[in-house]
Amino acid sequence: MLPKFTIAVLFCFLHVQTAYAAEPKLMLWAWERNEDLRFIDTSGVGVAFLAKRIFLDSEKTAEVPRFQPLYVSSATYLMAVVRVEQPQRGKPSLSEGQAESVAAGVLRAARLPGVKAVQIDYDAPLSQRDFYRGIIHRVKKGLPQGTFFSITALVSWCGRGSWLHGLPVDEAVPMFFRMGKAADAIRRDVLRGRRQEEALCAKSAGFSLDEPFLPVGRDATLYVFSPKRWTRAEYAAAKER
Repeated sequence: MLPKFTIAVLFCFLHVQTAYAAEPKLMLWAWERNEDLRFIDTSGVGVAFLAKRIFLDSEKTAEVPRFQPLYVSSATYLMAVVRVEQPQRGKPSLSEGQAESVAAGVLRAARLPGVKAVQIDYDAPLSQRDFYRGIIHRVKKGLPQGTFFSITALVSWCGRGSWLHGLPVDEAVPMFFRMGKAADAIRRDVLRGRRQEEALCAKSAGFSLDEPFLPVGRDATLYVFSPKRWTRAEYAAAKER
């Protein structure tokens, strides 16, 4: 159960939206900061906000909810993002009970006021992918009808024969930023016309305002991260790019 203080924050500053039929083509990631996004054009722009972090402990999980306020207008399309993180020491058990606990945390985020979509952000290493698959199937089974289901994806996951293939999600968002040593090679491939071969990765793309954007499909949904608080200037830059 979320602490009472956190519930108060979410109810006070996460305004309930009116109905929105489809995911906008531009989504702004709003991370753990005091964010005021009431100025955005809600007819074509949505907000994917960090709702909570879930830490994998050795046998259990620990949830850390959002504490910073998020101000949005009542018409904003809202996506709740749940970040799953690794312990700094030790290894998680990856048990059925642990998977059930993570999925339950994601489903609670999907039921926050005004939320129309949910996204899991989990950089699962090879040894944890079966565990992650189990979480995704549990979440899909428990989601309210009509809830859009998204996950983020490392670009390396999106090639031919991807482990993502066949997962019951609406999209996997390849993150074209913070790519480490492979960044230059990945950018060259995209600029040469090489597309993401996994179909789930072809529907969207993620970028950060402090790194280069890359060409994507005309109908792709763009997710944009700002390394600092969103302002009208950052918003304008996102729309222009």
